[in-house]
Amino acid sequence: MQVTFAFLRPGIASSRLRAEIPQRELEKLGIMKGRDILVYGKHVVPRHIAMKFGKRVFDICDDHFHTVHEIYYREHALLADLITVNSEEMARIVLAETGRDSTLIPDPYESEECPAGYGEGVLWYGHESNLKTIEPYRDCIDVVLTHPDWTREKQVQAIHDCAVVVIPTDERKGKSANRLIEAVRNGRFVVAGELPAHDEFKPYMWIGDIREGLEWAKSHPKECIEKVPECQPYIRDRFSPEHIGKLWLEALQSI
Repeated sequence: MQVTFAFLRPGIASSRLRAEIPQRELEKLGIMKGRDILVYGKHVVPRHIAMKFGKRVFDICDDHFHTVHEIYYREHALLADLITVNSEEMARIVLAETGRDSTLIPDPYESEECPAGYGEGVLWYGHESNLKTIEPYRDCIDVVLTHPDWTREKQVQAIHDCAVVVIPTDERKGKSANRLIEAVRNGRFVVAGELPAHDEFKPYMWIGDIREGLEWAKSHPKECIEKVPECQPYIRDRFSPEHIGKLWLEALQSI
């Protein structure tokens, strides 16, 4: 079996987490690139290209079923031999929109695990398409890191410099917890909005009202630092690239 993951560019988290890292981990397991199976997401692989591969896996990590990309998503969901998703909520969305079951493969972490700390200020980082989520809280956020200034190196440094990472959410409920996971891996407490994928982190991080959470974090730096190493072991194996690579292998072998 040979597998090719369609990769966009490093600045897109889903390309790194759902193409670059899985491709690398599968190669460690002896699965090389080739035309047996194509794994692709977003809306960038035309049908005639996808059909050149023996089988197709459509990886859905964003809900575009009611956007300008709706026709593409519905067409390729039907075309796929397997649909994969990044969260349980996304699986429910895919089933409701297409009538098809999907296989859940979480996003892996990217960073080495770092000691907990509490630097200066509140940090938000992410894709520019998510900037609208921080508008109600812009007065509470000290550093915003996004395109065109974003790099992986700047992201890691910004997390290490800050006191708290903030992750507001919106109506898009199928997203994964990848930004929360990365912040905790880098040793920082997270104040995040409600999201189904955030629920499992409620014993460790602040999940809920953003302003209330930021006020609590500012008043309880010691507790923030203590919560991080409580959460890190939960993340360590569950979201490791090695574990996620094995989940991809099992899913691909099923078709």
